[in-house]
Amino acid sequence: MRKNYETKHIFMAIAICFILASPIIIIYIPMMFAQFFHYTPKVWQVFVPMENYLVCAVGLIFLIAAFFLLFFLDFHKKSIAIFLLLLVLSIASFYIMTQSYQRLAEDHLSYQQLFTTHQYSYRWEDVKEVRQTIEKEGHSKYTFVFHDGNNLTIGEDGYFKEIKNKVINTLENNKIEFVQIRLE
Repeated sequence: MRKNYETKHIFMAIAICFILASPIIIIYIPMMFAQFFHYTPKVWQVFVPMENYLVCAVGLIFLIAAFFLLFFLDFHKKSIAIFLLLLVLSIASFYIMTQSYQRLAEDHLSYQQLFTTHQYSYRWEDVKEVRQTIEKEGHSKYTFVFHDGNNLTIGEDGYFKEIKNKVINTLENNKIEFVQIRLE
């Protein structure tokens, strides 16, 4: 009886550790996974869509719920089966999170949206125009419009600012129209 009591507390401690680490996990894990799975030497930067952070949070909730379940319920076949189901849902959420990305490289732009399997890849010559939308607060978004009608929008964050000169030079070299729109 004592051994079962102590084991339950281990699962509770694991769940609490995940809760305490969740802000760090949600902020850094999506970017780390995107860099790991989608970065190559010619890539300037891999961006993480905002939806990935939400999917990461959902996966973390499944993981925390799985460990709390083992703390609150006795170790029976049903509780272990539910634990494994929650663990699989957590792993699936993290896998889905790794599939969505936005990538700017020397010779191309590519992206994949959340919950899709189709990867879009365009050479810089396929870009029709780039629109920079500057909001009142000074935040900017860049929309890359392609000749086939698709577009890719990336917010200007610290990562984009690092490669902004490379992007502007590439636009000039390929004679791509660059439009700035100020929202008042």
